[in-house]
Amino acid sequence: MENSKLELSKLDNSNLVFYKSDRDFFREGYFHLSILREETPVLIDPNLVQFWIHQLNVEILTIQDIEPPNKTELERIFTNGNLLPLSEIGDYNLYFATSGSTGEPKLICKSDREIGSEVEFLIPFLQKKYNRSFFNSEFLVTIPIFHVYGFIWGFALPLELRSKILDSESLSSMRRILKEFSPEVWITVPSILSSLMELESLTNVNQGSNPNSEYQPLIVSSGSAMSDETLTKLIENNFKNIIEIYGSTETGGIGFREPSESKWIEKFACHKIQSIDDCLVIQSKFIHPTIALDDSGHFHTQDIIELDGDKFLYKGRKDRIVKIHAKRIHLDIVEKEIQSMEGVLDVIVVPTESNGDLEISALIHKNNSIEDLDWSHIPKYFLPTRIKYLDELPYLPNGKKDYEKTKRFFD
Repeated sequence: MENSKLELSKLDNSNLVFYKSDRDFFREGYFHLSILREETPVLIDPNLVQFWIHQLNVEILTIQDIEPPNKTELERIFTNGNLLPLSEIGDYNLYFATSGSTGEPKLICKSDREIGSEVEFLIPFLQKKYNRSFFNSEFLVTIPIFHVYGFIWGFALPLELRSKILDSESLSSMRRILKEFSPEVWITVPSILSSLMELESLTNVNQGSNPNSEYQPLIVSSGSAMSDETLTKLIENNFKNIIEIYGSTETGGIGFREPSESKWIEKFACHKIQSIDDCLVIQSKFIHPTIALDDSGHFHTQDIIELDGDKFLYKGRKDRIVKIHAKRIHLDIVEKEIQSMEGVLDVIVVPTESNGDLEISALIHKNNSIEDLDWSHIPKYFLPTRIKYLDELPYLPNGKKDYEKTKRFFD
């Protein structure tokens, strides 16, 4: 955003209010309060407050800055002590301030129409697929709500299902929740699942009020593909219901895959998709009208895919293709090649510069029991020039790899 005033002038609603959107902002009803007061909330990552102040030259409020709800507002926000479903609070618009993990930082608009359409689709989709209603259940939510995946799956959906949200702010709190409760649904990301698998076997998790029954939660993951090692450990622990959601802030959920069954992503039935220049193009009612669409009402993503009817293979981002030594190299493919090496638990690959030339650099989390990795099957032009080994790789709160922070390891 080179000109923040120009960008703000393009936004739909003049009654914008920028909020540091920590968990209390949602949990204590301040999002609902903002809608009741006819504001258009802009949800800001608490870790990026200074970044957005610099980008937009605006004041960002915390809940301490907000006038508390009066009695009438409290009665409209809560019913029987529970937050009202978003479908019952009226019309609204909101903006998600994206982190820029797949491009320039953006403010993406959603309204009650797009949010409601996605939630209305997901409820019967889940009920049919898993033969369970999920009403009045428990959702373990390990991700922030200021991202669209967390907002839909960890906030709007459980509220609509009149379900209890078990909010986990850390791996230790997640472990405590799993020892006390038996949440029917986990809303999480691969990096958290991977860390949990490394710490303990989940066969020993207390099953709360159902100690004699087989604990089979629905594990929902998004942000990036789950590693084979994490998936294998989940299956070894007899977790059968695992689903990965594929989508973006602009599009909402596009499709899903069950990683234990297939590498192919199946589109949600309510969408129309096609491949143009090898990139995914979608028509969806989950997309706000302000998003740039073509003349046919389609949104052109930068995701390279292989399309087969209603299914597709995700092959990486078009903007992750770089030219190194006159050869076009897709960094997502380099990551997959390195990830397939024995002993590699996780990897992030970025382009870095040395003496004016681009080169490949990699952060790798490897199994400590393997001293040296075998690079013999990796193509020569995929080999990283610089490698650093870490026990924990940088991820954004929404589960996506933090490429900008990765680059700073090689400055």
